[in-house]
Amino acid sequence: MNLTIKSNKLVIIKRDRILFIPLNEIFNFERFNQKTYIQTYNEEIHIRDSLKYLETILPEQFKRTHRSFIINTEHVRELKVLNNNTYEAFLPGDNQALVNRELIKLVL
Repeated sequence: MNLTIKSNKLVIIKRDRILFIPLNEIFNFERFNQKTYIQTYNEEIHIRDSLKYLETILPEQFKRTHRSFIINTEHVRELKVLNNNTYEAFLPGDNQALVNRELIKLVL
């Protein structure tokens, strides 16, 4: 894999560069169309690594709350009920993520 955690930073090794993203600046990871999107204060970065792999390397404030999302629980500002099974988590910068009702305790 081309991802590691070092000194509280997510290190992403790409073909032409190496990115160092402070973990506290990451709001969430979203899996969509065989890519994983990382939402931060400044940008959206896409990688090919799976959420399943990310779950194994990320520290405990990052929780898998939905099949398509891992969120940084330290950045959750509000939860809103979407339907009987799902909440919407609001994060800084107009970012949202989904939370399954069964997994709501991970965020609280």
